[in-house]
Amino acid sequence: MLAYRSLASAACHRAHDRARRGLIAAAFLLGALAWGSVPARADDDEGPPEPPPVEAPANVEDVIVHVNGSVWSGRILQESSEEVVLERVSKSGGVGRITFSRDDIRVIRRGSPQTEAAAEGGPRLVREEWFLLRSAGRIVGPRHLELLALRLRGEPGFRIEEALEYFAQGPQLPATRTQRTEEVDQRFLPRLLAYREEGDASRERGGRERYARSVAGRVRDGTWIGASSRGGENTRCEVVLPPGARGPLGTREHLLRMPRRVGLLDLRVLDPEREELVTVRAGFTSVTEDPAGRRPGHEFHWEQGSTRLISYFDRAQHAVLERIAEGIEALPVSREQAEAASEQAARAGADPDVRDVRLPEAGIEFTAPGPLWTWTEQSGSPGNTGWRVLGRLANPVLVTDVRVEWHPEETTSEVDPQAVEAWLLRCLRAVSPDIAVHQPRRELTGLELAWQIGLEGTLRDERVRTVAVVVDRPGGRVVLLLAGPAGAWEQVQPAVAQFVRSIRLL
Repeated sequence: MLAYRSLASAACHRAHDRARRGLIAAAFLLGALAWGSVPARADDDEGPPEPPPVEAPANVEDVIVHVNGSVWSGRILQESSEEVVLERVSKSGGVGRITFSRDDIRVIRRGSPQTEAAAEGGPRLVREEWFLLRSAGRIVGPRHLELLALRLRGEPGFRIEEALEYFAQGPQLPATRTQRTEEVDQRFLPRLLAYREEGDASRERGGRERYARSVAGRVRDGTWIGASSRGGENTRCEVVLPPGARGPLGTREHLLRMPRRVGLLDLRVLDPEREELVTVRAGFTSVTEDPAGRRPGHEFHWEQGSTRLISYFDRAQHAVLERIAEGIEALPVSREQAEAASEQAARAGADPDVRDVRLPEAGIEFTAPGPLWTWTEQSGSPGNTGWRVLGRLANPVLVTDVRVEWHPEETTSEVDPQAVEAWLLRCLRAVSPDIAVHQPRRELTGLELAWQIGLEGTLRDERVRTVAVVVDRPGGRVVLLLAGPAGAWEQVQPAVAQFVRSIRLL
């Protein structure tokens, strides 16, 4: 195997990244531009008015999401305050109707203005966000957050739902899933709080058994009256709520919508998971833009006990980077990326012949050119939020490999391929001064904002040829570097061309 130095360069790194160096096999590594609390008075319970709803994008069909998680699509034919009738067309052309009770419907996504106008008090999607959860540089699960507008006992309010899935991390650490649901009024004060957690059984003898625990309760006369169930045992609890107490999700929404100012508020939060009130200090420590790019958004702190979680939000309520637990950060992605991560985790280890590689965080997938190509995922450090290597696809016979890098801070809303090409060459020439364009830049057919370029240069007295593929995604830039010895490029080129054709967007 050929061994080359990393191309981490001073020109493409911030000061704290300049020391990063390393050895790689038959590939170029790119350098990249890396990416105080003030006391305030307690929450006075004065929240903002209900925001104008953000309409969901139009769909071809109406979609009903059942409380059990199943999804049904078709055309809403009739609806009332008690039930909804959905008309569906089968693949064979047959027409059928399904009647849903309102109590069994978690959300309705309407595909046309006609069905939206026909709604009689059904939930309306205000905001929906998808995230990938990362810990110690690895993707460990997806997160889904929904804000729905609805009427609670005739009054306008919201339902907030958060669903988390943690993938299995080995035979003794099986998968777990949690879901929080809060029904709140216009000021995000609680009316119903629920929490559910379930875990799969471990695959080894003597390990953890499958379990499920649920807690739910409504607020009546200033008291949350909850019931907890686990393993057939039921318990009851009551928590008297002080003025302004909210649930965890309602508190988050309330603080994001308040006029933003620097300062942490002392709050009491009702946590249904713990079935008790907890003390929290939360708020923004910075509400200004950062021209130097050291901060991805407005900085938000959540302090509970000895734990401090630091997140970043844009000017609205959208998370740019949200730390939801110690060592767990949520990165915003598309629904397709989140679902791809779950699908990949579900089939992990089930079929060794599957040659597809999915990278949900970067929003791409590709297929190994043949059975001799081996994919190795690379983990980053927990604090590394800048550029990183996602993995390597290597072929020891061809002495060739593909290095996949993720640059979350290198993309902009207006991508200039010529400027990106200059950035790429500047980084590569830090360790291979004679590197030059062998084949000019050309767009990749069928891939938006994607192009490839052929390069050749000298490293350790050997000529190396590289095909660089650059794909700009909404959350960052993907760089794939396919490198091999220039003297054997005729044998390498067919596999490289096959690999490039297999690249797909999630």
